[in-house]
Amino acid sequence: MIINVCYFSEEGKKRAEELFFKESVHIIRLREKEALPTFLEHAFAMHEGIFFIGASGIAVRMIAPFVKDKRTDSPVVVMDDAAHYCISLLAGHLGGANELARYLADFYKAMPVITTATDVHGAFAVDLFAKKNHLAIAPKEGIQIVSSKTLRKEVLTVAVDPEVEMEGRLPEGLCLVAKGEEADIAISMAKRYVENAIVTLYVKPLVLGMGCKKGTSFTALKEATDALFWEEIAAIVSVEQKQQEIGLQELASYHQVAFETYKAKVLCEVDGVRNPSEFVKKTVGVSNVCESSALFAAGREAKLEIEKVAGNGITYAVARKRKPTLRW
Repeated sequence: MIINVCYFSEEGKKRAEELFFKESVHIIRLREKEALPTFLEHAFAMHEGIFFIGASGIAVRMIAPFVKDKRTDSPVVVMDDAAHYCISLLAGHLGGANELARYLADFYKAMPVITTATDVHGAFAVDLFAKKNHLAIAPKEGIQIVSSKTLRKEVLTVAVDPEVEMEGRLPEGLCLVAKGEEADIAISMAKRYVENAIVTLYVKPLVLGMGCKKGTSFTALKEATDALFWEEIAAIVSVEQKQQEIGLQELASYHQVAFETYKAKVLCEVDGVRNPSEFVKKTVGVSNVCESSALFAAGREAKLEIEKVAGNGITYAVARKRKPTLRW
């Protein structure tokens, strides 16, 4: 995740710089001379994370003009400049603010503050389940209805498409049924709303594998992939060496898809790669980054939908899931 950091005091500055110099998982961007509204407008437009070090009231007032939809809002976390409390303020589930608040609290040895009702009561959260499994969710209004039923301890019926495999234990309060039309929650391979279901979760069937020269810009990556069916793409994936490639991180954030990387030795074992390169293998340890990462992420029996496309230092390939596996 890209985290845009704002601070308002000398103590806040020290905290921000500590994160900037010591953090290795996320990409940290500090606001310096840029006007705060402009800084925040860009972060919201790109769906990137925002971390305020200061008073929560300032954060609320500053983000108010940009808050639009829980499915697209940036995750916002606030921490006091003494690093006592780390508060998930906006987009706790779909945006990932709850997870980010816990991560930052651990970094600063602060107390995470999570107020989302399902988290507080340890209940099943349909939107968090959807995010973790890269599922699209509709309609938006159904999220609140399902959560309310869960919190009232009412049983939720769930129908799972026969083509989808589920792993893990069924959460408490959920009951499987055979037909989507009889379910509160329908998990579908098809991009369609299931009649009578409160919410439909559909599997995004495509995975985009990418490689690029170091420092390739977001603009160049976006132009190279603009023609793809982004509504059907679950994630952007690559080799581990690209974990901190800011252009790829920005592209994933902009399109609100996951960005995942894998070790080269794992990708070397992937079957179905059609365009290997010895030069690439010598450079990064795997003969074709984009095809192997796409196939690996797409799972069992995945097939290449688009073979390797290369140009201007950018490569990409698209794999289609055949036997998607979700985890409760």
